[in-house]
Amino acid sequence: MNQITNPLITCAAAIAALSVMPSSAQEFDVSTSTHMSYRQFRTGEPKFGGGTYDFIAEDGGFIDVRVCRSDVFRPQDDQSNSICAPGSSGFVQSSTLGTNRRYLQISAIQPATVLGLGRVDEASLVAAPASKLPRPLKNFREDSSVINYDLRSLTGPTEFPLVKYNSSRPYSSNSRSRYQDEIKTGTYQYVLPLANREGQTASVFPSIFPILEGSTRLNGSEQGLKFIIPKD
Repeated sequence: MNQITNPLITCAAAIAALSVMPSSAQEFDVSTSTHMSYRQFRTGEPKFGGGTYDFIAEDGGFIDVRVCRSDVFRPQDDQSNSICAPGSSGFVQSSTLGTNRRYLQISAIQPATVLGLGRVDEASLVAAPASKLPRPLKNFREDSSVINYDLRSLTGPTEFPLVKYNSSRPYSSNSRSRYQDEIKTGTYQYVLPLANREGQTASVFPSIFPILEGSTRLNGSEQGLKFIIPKD
């Protein structure tokens, strides 16, 4: 597999935050996040309840009137709902998510221009801070769609691919030590398939930052959050 660097491709990285639509035709959105739960009773130590380490890459998007989604085509001047009077303008041709309401009233749409559709096997975590996290890690799924837009065009609708790749690594309530061994603060490297360039990938470098967690003993000292009831 060839990996290339393209100066025109940029990536908007964030912690647990995704934009609805990319800001330009040569950008796509990436987010990484850790979700951990803890529970503490009146007495005792905080108990680890499990969690996940998640990565999402999304290229392309659309804005539609959600209440006008339908399983049948809505004509212009639809009298059943004044909000939906403009009628259906888009149709979900294919989607890995699956939906019965495939006709949409779209107000804005932007196709995927950077990430390749239908190539989830090329997405992978290839580098991370020193840890026991397996690498390469290819536990990705694809939640992509193809939308036919402008159904009333005299020349016919245009296909708009919308690409989304997800990866989630779960940790059960008895896996806190595994989480601590695998997920470290620092920069991670993922490779993702490039559109119209078979076998070629682009790298993105999201980071994980320290977060407050439940109290535990690390390196001989107690670290993290624990609620204490003051004595009178």
